[in-house]
Amino acid sequence: MFNNVTMKKLLIFGLLAVLAALVIPATAQEEQKGTLYINSTPTLAKVYINGEYTGTTPLSLVLESGSYEIRIAKEGYYDFVKKINLTANETTYINATLTEIPTVTVTPTETPAAAPTPTTTTTTATTTVAKFRMGPTVTLRPVNDVISKDKPGIIELYFSNPSINDVTLTADVYVSVPSGIHISAEGFSVGGAAGTYHGHFVTPPGNDRTIYIYVYGEKTGEYVIHSEVVYYPDENKDAYQQISLTHPFKVTEPVTPTTTVTTTVTTRTPGFEAMFAIASLIVIVYLLRRL
Repeated sequence: MFNNVTMKKLLIFGLLAVLAALVIPATAQEEQKGTLYINSTPTLAKVYINGEYTGTTPLSLVLESGSYEIRIAKEGYYDFVKKINLTANETTYINATLTEIPTVTVTPTETPAAAPTPTTTTTTATTTVAKFRMGPTVTLRPVNDVISKDKPGIIELYFSNPSINDVTLTADVYVSVPSGIHISAEGFSVGGAAGTYHGHFVTPPGNDRTIYIYVYGEKTGEYVIHSEVVYYPDENKDAYQQISLTHPFKVTEPVTPTTTVTTTVTTRTPGFEAMFAIASLIVIVYLLRRL
């Protein structure tokens, strides 16, 4: 029925079809990733990606392409926050120069020597009261409601002091937690039992600052956390303003360990390529039996 030349051509065609069905789809479905390189001045700053700690600078990571929020934090410096879009097969560089938080130094004035004469001189000092030219932005918001024992909740605290102001934005933050709940955040006092945590923050004119307060639950149940921010210009506490947040958190059991390692297992339903490969193999077997 078939001569040798025709049979050889059919065999070659069948092998090529099998290879195309197995190799080409696998190559087309290969996951695309990008590289993210993060450095800071000074170095050894903590890096958080989408709110999760990933290491210290300098840091190089291979991640899936997409959008990410990068936060770089170091004690004594303002946080650096940036949103990026990571492109597949490309390297994205972040070089952050952290701004040091200024320290206020009070220099005591010398007491003048008493006058040799009994004449009393009264001097009226002119005091300049610190105030904002433009009101700052201070927000306090929860990021999530349900947390587990191994995954914290997050409360976001944001400060923005317009550059038109010539005074710093000073804020005292108080977070009250019930028994079984504790928090962790940069700049806050350390404590593990029920009580109130305190943080003190200063934002210079023309600067923004974001603080993430991580809420941890030791026992399952529903809890209410109360947060309060009192802010004022420089040290003028008489001109204070206040915002507060009362928010419920539900603590659940940890999710059953379903490994969250980003290992991509590609499962393909046999389609046209697979059916074509099977048909080609049947033809080859038939022809070999006819030889």
